[in-house]
Amino acid sequence: MNDVFGSRKGWVHDRMVSESAGAYQPDSDTGAGDESTLLPRFARDTYEAIGRGQPISDNDLGLALLMQRGLVEPARTLEGPGYYSQVALEVVERKERHDAQERLTQVLADLQGLPRLLDELRKAGGGSFMDGSLTYLTTEPAINVKIQAAATAAQRRLLTCQPGGTRSPEVLKMSSDRDQESLRRGVTLRTIYHKSAQANTPDGIATKEWVEGVTALGAHVRTAAFPMLRMIVADDVAFIADYVDTSPDEVRCWQVTHPAMSAFIAEVFELMWAFSTPWEVARRTAAAATITTQAQRSILRGLSGGQSFASIARELNLSESSVKQQFAELRARLGDLLKEDRRTASRPVNTNQAIFWWATSDEQDLP
Repeated sequence: MNDVFGSRKGWVHDRMVSESAGAYQPDSDTGAGDESTLLPRFARDTYEAIGRGQPISDNDLGLALLMQRGLVEPARTLEGPGYYSQVALEVVERKERHDAQERLTQVLADLQGLPRLLDELRKAGGGSFMDGSLTYLTTEPAINVKIQAAATAAQRRLLTCQPGGTRSPEVLKMSSDRDQESLRRGVTLRTIYHKSAQANTPDGIATKEWVEGVTALGAHVRTAAFPMLRMIVADDVAFIADYVDTSPDEVRCWQVTHPAMSAFIAEVFELMWAFSTPWEVARRTAAAATITTQAQRSILRGLSGGQSFASIARELNLSESSVKQQFAELRARLGDLLKEDRRTASRPVNTNQAIFWWATSDEQDLP
C-alpha cells in the first residue's frame, strides 16, 4: 500500500490550509486560477504589510501560510523579532511550479496504481468492497450502458477526461443530446481534451462543433498537453480505465461508487483541470504561434509529394516566381528559428531541411 500511495502529508496539509480559508474554487475557468484559490485575501494583506516594513505577530494566520508557501522569510536585519522580508518572486515561482508538478505526478501515480490494488483486494475477498461499490466492466456495451445511466441521472456534475484527443462524429452525436439536456437541467459539465483534439481533421471538426454546442449552454472545456488519465465522474459515480489489463483489443473499466474513492478520483480531475488551458485560449495561442501561411502549407504539401514549383503554381493559380518567393520567405523564417534554438548566425534552411521540418510539424493538421 505504501508503494501505491506514498507519503501525502505535505499535499494534505496544503489542501487543509487552502480549504480552511474557504478558498478552493475549482469551477473557475480563468486559466490562471481565481486569486483566492492561489493565495487567500488575508494572506495577501499580510504580504502587503510585510512589503511596507510593518512588524507581524507570530500568531498571524496569513504569516503562517506565507511562510509555509515560502513567500516570506525572517528579515536579516537588526530590527528585532516580528519583521519579515518578501522572498524574490523568481525563487517563489520556481518552487511553486516544482512543488505543484510533484503533487500532480504523485497523484497520477497513485491513481494508476489504484486499479491494481483494488484488483488484489477483490481477489482476496473484497472486504467492504463486496457491497457493490466497485464494478469491473469488461465489454464496451456494458460500459456504455452504465455510463449513459450515470450521466442521465447526474444532478450536479459531469467531469470527463479524454486523453485520446478527438472523438468520432458518431460518438459525439450519441452524447451531444444527453450532454445538452444535462446542461439545461443545471448540471455542471467540464471536459478536458488532449490538445490534439483541435486538429483540423474530420474528427477534430466534429469535436469543435460539439464544444461550441455545449459551451453555448454553459459548459467548460479545456485542453492539456500532458498525459491524462481517462475518466468520467457523474455526481459521485466514477468510471476509470483499467490500468492492469491494458490489452489494446479489450475495453475494460471500473465503475466506482464508493464515496471515498470517487471523491479521490474527482480530486485527480481537479488537479488535471488546474494544469489545463481553456479551449478557446489554447486555440488562439496555437493560431498565434503558427509559422506557415496557408499558401506555404500548400507548397510544402506539394514539394513533399514530389511536385515541382511549376506544378504547384498551376494548382494554386499563382505564378511560379510567386510560389518560389513564398517558399523563400518560409526558408528564411525557419532559418531565424534555427538561429534562436542554436544561437548561430541566421541563414535560410535549404529545401530538404524545410521538408524535413514539415514532416515533423503539427502544422500539417492546419488547412
